[in-house]
Amino acid sequence: MSENEIMTRSIRVLSTEPACNCGDAGPPPAPPGSCIWDGGNKQAAIVADEPSGEWQSEMGVDLAYLVRRLAEQATLETGTGRLRLPTERELVESLDVSRGTLREQLSMLGMLGFLDRTQGRGSYLRVPDASFIRLYFDLSGQLGQLSGSQFRSAREMLELSTAEAAARMATADDVDELRVLVDQMVAAGNEDDQQALEADLQFHRRLVTIVDNPILQLVHDGLSHALSSEVLERRRQAVGRASPDPGHRRLVDTVHYGIVDAISDRDPDGARAAMRRHFEVWSSLVSGS
Repeated sequence: MSENEIMTRSIRVLSTEPACNCGDAGPPPAPPGSCIWDGGNKQAAIVADEPSGEWQSEMGVDLAYLVRRLAEQATLETGTGRLRLPTERELVESLDVSRGTLREQLSMLGMLGFLDRTQGRGSYLRVPDASFIRLYFDLSGQLGQLSGSQFRSAREMLELSTAEAAARMATADDVDELRVLVDQMVAAGNEDDQQALEADLQFHRRLVTIVDNPILQLVHDGLSHALSSEVLERRRQAVGRASPDPGHRRLVDTVHYGIVDAISDRDPDGARAAMRRHFEVWSSLVSGS
């Protein structure tokens, strides 16, 4: 199976939209707990209840159930702390599936980041990195399940809460690092859009790391990835419409200083308001108002 085929089939378990357009006949047989994608209607049917008997069918597979079964049989490797899986032959017997089916589903898990297969050493379960949620956002956007406005709205809500939390948690060193990033953004703003954008993205990533919540980091990374091209284009539009101040600095960059100042003052409400001001400035410039 090619990587594109695996990506397409993986949407079955990545979608969380509890909808189905199956008609009176009902959905075709599928494993309990799995999510089957209806490409024609851009909807997903979720099969409820615990798995009973065979967990795999021609329409899809409950990868969450498969991961649980694999975790039950994995052993903790001495020295590395990694979860090592039994051999392929042992898994075929314990899971009661064909070798071809097992290999297909293990390939899916590997592509999604849940499995690390090392030649000569075996296979290991692991927690996926941000590439997992990037894949979900990519597929959801391509299939029309999530829109650009939804991505932008989610990012804004996340950034507002992150700035507020950072004002409570940031150290003096954190504040210094944030200010340096804004300085870099401002310095590059008139000469190098890409460098200024990178400093901008790094500033927002740094806010998330200050809050130190891995869930927020994953979601932020996924949203930044999904919006990366759009953010660059919107930045170019904003820079083109924003008149520089007497020091040749642009508001799209200097507006970040307000966020840093509020965080330095340990003012959560002020940090949230400054972040909202940041988005208002960008929106007004991009819309041309």
